[in-house]
Amino acid sequence: MAAGASGAEAGCSEACFLSTVCKAAEAQPGLGSGQRKASHAAVICAPRLDYRTSKKSWLDAREPIGPGGYPAWGFVVVRTYYASEEQWQAFRKRLDVFCNAQIDEEIGEGLQYAKDTLEFKMIEDPRLEGVGHTQARKHFHAARTMGDVAAGLDLDLMILVDEDVIKSFLADGAQSSSGTSSPYLVAVDVTESPSEGTPEGYPGFFRVSMDALLSELYPKLCMGLSAKELWAMLGDGQVLWIGDDE
Repeated sequence: MAAGASGAEAGCSEACFLSTVCKAAEAQPGLGSGQRKASHAAVICAPRLDYRTSKKSWLDAREPIGPGGYPAWGFVVVRTYYASEEQWQAFRKRLDVFCNAQIDEEIGEGLQYAKDTLEFKMIEDPRLEGVGHTQARKHFHAARTMGDVAAGLDLDLMILVDEDVIKSFLADGAQSSSGTSSPYLVAVDVTESPSEGTPEGYPGFFRVSMDALLSELYPKLCMGLSAKELWAMLGDGQVLWIGDDE
């Protein structure tokens, strides 16, 4: 936990992303995203227990919301790389491996449930080859308007997968053009189209370390932090966002 966390954040365990998965079951389709996030934060913070105890109790106590069980959780992904289907499939496999390994690092019951309900909503169209953040953002909003974005994936940002992202996953230690040898994804703010040269220098996107995708990024979004606030956590010269996990 970073020093100086707010009261709401102090009552939660940001590292315990399984608690966040459980609270996704509380999402109500009729609520706006802001209302859902406020409700989510309250749900996570209510029991002031040791995070390992509260995590297990949430998983054991949850009742399915219907015949379909718990809702999906995860991210909407816009694919902008189409030069090699083989590389794309290799990326998908490695993404699954990384996600499963990250979930397996947690303790308690419900790990398989978390894996089964994790979803990456893929927006794919060869016409999206090489498009930038603005066009990718438009496709996210189109999917949302058509009702194709589940509540647990309706966040303040989406994930963009371009050629550099693919290379970072398949590089096997070689440095990519972004200057990093670690697998990463591009997080794009979907709440606005930031103009260039803003006083704060906010570009409207940032690179997220794969190691922080589930355990750091997802919980913080659901606790109410905006994409811009998350971007502001990057230190001087820091290439990849890793949250406040040391």
